[in-house]
Amino acid sequence: MVFCLSGLAFGQDPVIQLAANIRDDDNGKKLGGVTIEVLADGKPFVTKTSASSGKVPLIDLPLGPVYTIKIKKPGY
Repeated sequence: MVFCLSGLAFGQDPVIQLAANIRDDDNGKKLGGVTIEVLADGKPFVTKTSASSGKVPLIDLPLGPVYTIKIKKPGY
């Protein structure tokens, strides 16, 4: 699986904007149904699932916590 991150957006409250497009590393095909779980300082923060296009809805991450990103899909 390939996981791409992009964007650093600052508004009134500084946040990092996480954008992800998920593809199969072997054949380059877009992967739907991939779960992205974000932990903030070790605690669950947000969970999103990729669409059939491989895109994951944007996730706003406030500055400060240490984030862990887990990417899961059965069979991978």
